[in-house]
Amino acid sequence: MIRTLGLEKTYVLSAENIVRALRGVDLEITQGSYVAIMGPSGSGKSTILNLLGCLDRPSAGQYFLGDQDVSRMDDDALSEVRGRRIGFIFQSYNLIAQLTVLENIQVPLFYQGRNLAHTHEHCVELANLVGLGDRLDHRPNQLSGGQQQRVAIARSLVNDP
Repeated sequence: MIRTLGLEKTYVLSAENIVRALRGVDLEITQGSYVAIMGPSGSGKSTILNLLGCLDRPSAGQYFLGDQDVSRMDDDALSEVRGRRIGFIFQSYNLIAQLTVLENIQVPLFYQGRNLAHTHEHCVELANLVGLGDRLDHRPNQLSGGQQQRVAIARSLVNDP
């Protein structure tokens, strides 16, 4: 499912300040596995998650998502992979304040160009699954932190990653 070979990420902050956040990471995660990425602050956890989520590209090495080498894809191709194959639950949830619970769940589908009317029932089912069926028309500022987290979970599942 996920395999990295010699994955590296280097940040050049200035000519004198170069940060090697990842150095030759080899990783294999099989389908159905549960993996925790742990380590102290500054150890590269966020960097590797950004690479695995196709939010960034490695400086060196390869990243295979299934049989696809996504490490060499351009921005448009990476965006396509993110939209169709990856479900995100961001640490700060990244809900859009002006949108309702239902609309926030629909956001990934919108970016895929899907007909939202055809996916409405599926989005309602996901809201019910996370216990928010009675809050579909509420905006993020009308929800508790736990409810916002559940919207983010439903949104991460909407494209069946």
